[in-house]
Amino acid sequence: MIRKGWVKQSHIDKTHAYFEKYGGSTITLARFIPIVRTIAPFLAGLSGMDRRHFAFYNVLGGFLWIFLLVLAGYFLGRITWVQENLSLFTLGIVIISVLPMAWHIYKLWKENRQEKQAGK
Repeated sequence: MIRKGWVKQSHIDKTHAYFEKYGGSTITLARFIPIVRTIAPFLAGLSGMDRRHFAFYNVLGGFLWIFLLVLAGYFLGRITWVQENLSLFTLGIVIISVLPMAWHIYKLWKENRQEKQAGK
């Protein structure tokens, strides 16, 4: 992949450094963020994350995901307002789960814009 120019070596180096430092928490927490949960395992493999560590944190994230969703479903399902407005409640959860990623993208866009303006 690297020789064909699909992925730059500098990006792989940055990804490797990131996963060395935050790999376990990234894989565990990725379960709770819709788009990140799809991309994180690919990046972990690309960065060379140890399979045993990946498997441990992936299973941990899976158990936390299941436990917390079942617990939330049990308690929230007993609230009348949630029962009557389930689609609004679900939409709110989706919006809240996407906000951290949107904020990060906004910050990257703002930094990139400032760098371009400084370069003029």
